[in-house]
Amino acid sequence: SRYGPAILVEAGNYKIMVDAGPGMPERLFQAGGFEILTAIDHVLITHLHFDHTISVPRLWLTGWLFGRKSPMKIYGPTGTSAMMANFRAAYDWDVRYRTAVGVHQLGSELIAKDIEPGVFFDKDGLKITAFNVEHMPINIDTGESLGLRGATLGYRIDYRERSVLFSGDTRSTPSSRIIPLGKGVDVLIHETQVPAIGNSPEAVLANVSLSVHSSPAQVAYVLDRTRPRLGVYSHIIPPEMTSDELLALTD
Repeated sequence: SRYGPAILVEAGNYKIMVDAGPGMPERLFQAGGFEILTAIDHVLITHLHFDHTISVPRLWLTGWLFGRKSPMKIYGPTGTSAMMANFRAAYDWDVRYRTAVGVHQLGSELIAKDIEPGVFFDKDGLKITAFNVEHMPINIDTGESLGLRGATLGYRIDYRERSVLFSGDTRSTPSSRIIPLGKGVDVLIHETQVPAIGNSPEAVLANVSLSVHSSPAQVAYVLDRTRPRLGVYSHIIPPEMTSDELLALTD
């Protein structure tokens, strides 16, 4: 019953989507239909993996087609603007077709910005801070970088004395920026991966990604040091893990 990573934040008149993974539009329809879908015009991308970005075109175009009048604004790490330019190019004919038959042009814009760590949005009492997280690939034997260039981000959102922090995809280390930035937040949403058992090829392959994700025990370390009012798991690997199983491993 779980879909991909995509979390909606409502702060005053702002409706912000954090990541846009598989199944996101379906969940939005379940939550409120076109009213919610057309109200979202800000998207925060943690990194450029397909399972965090694949529903951006559906959110952008479906929201526009059914009534959104404002541009879709996308924020993310280096490379986000290039990815969104490719989305625009891929659907250019679609947009021109629909405007030719009478769909309003307002809202068809897709505006993207590559951001650096720090506060990049501060308006109407809403403040959004980006920070680096550790999700770049490493040699699992030596811990050394594999040399791939890029960035992966987490986000903290503050609004009227309320706060929520998103870990993004990350391995958890004592030096993680999540710990100082997450202290005392109302909600801390953290990804997790449970180690696969056994030596089957499937288990070995699954456990390779443990070098770039956080085990429940590692998440427990973060929660113990940040003490949020509420801790929430997301991006659960494998997705069939139950809540009781995760909580037992977290303890």
